[in-house]
Amino acid sequence: MTLHNGKQATKRKNLTGHIVAVLTERIIQGAYPPDAPLREIEIADDLGVSRSPLREALRVLSEQGLVDIAAGKGARVAPLTVRAAGEFYDVRAVIESYCTQLSVEVCSDAQLAQLMGAFASLERAASEGDVAGFQDQNTDFHLLLYSFCQNKTLVSVVDTVWKRGARYSRLLRLDSGRSKAILERKRELVRLIWSRDAQGAAECVRGIILSGKEDVLAAIAAGDPFTYWEKAKARQRFAEVDSVK
Repeated sequence: MTLHNGKQATKRKNLTGHIVAVLTERIIQGAYPPDAPLREIEIADDLGVSRSPLREALRVLSEQGLVDIAAGKGARVAPLTVRAAGEFYDVRAVIESYCTQLSVEVCSDAQLAQLMGAFASLERAASEGDVAGFQDQNTDFHLLLYSFCQNKTLVSVVDTVWKRGARYSRLLRLDSGRSKAILERKRELVRLIWSRDAQGAAECVRGIILSGKEDVLAAIAAGDPFTYWEKAKARQRFAEVDSVK
């Protein structure tokens, strides 16, 4: 490969990555709703790119589970179904609990100090009412914990699973009331990790994941997951008003 060709390949890869990032954000925010067709000409024109890197980006998104591509029919946003979400969280519960166990078994004092720092950032975001920041810190806490695992194949699988679960994670971000419950579970998890209880920490992570599963399934089953928590809170407010009358 010549230097020119190498630069062109790098530029193309960077452009594809940019398109992937933009489309991912639109999908997980609901701007492109589940089952919506992704028309290449419209999207290419909107982003100011050619169709070739766009097709590469759609292929990447298909591998990540965000897009379905059918021969002769083009690409569509992958549907949000109760079954798929349930299977996804069941897999997460198995591999992440095991990864947690392996991580705690080998966690050094220095790594434990790192984790305590990540938990402090999580607590700070919660105290400030920063919902988005809290969710970001929550992600950082888990991925840091898993990075201590010496089975790097497992760590890579976990990282891939987290990327595939971006839409589900974004749904949970819409529930501003989750922070308090999550923080309580994390305090228990930190206590178990601090005491080097690898099995207990693994079971705690499993419980955390399955709790998220219940919330996501409820949102999807309601038919409009992107407004589920907003409507639930409105119903609760009305119920509270009625109870006062």
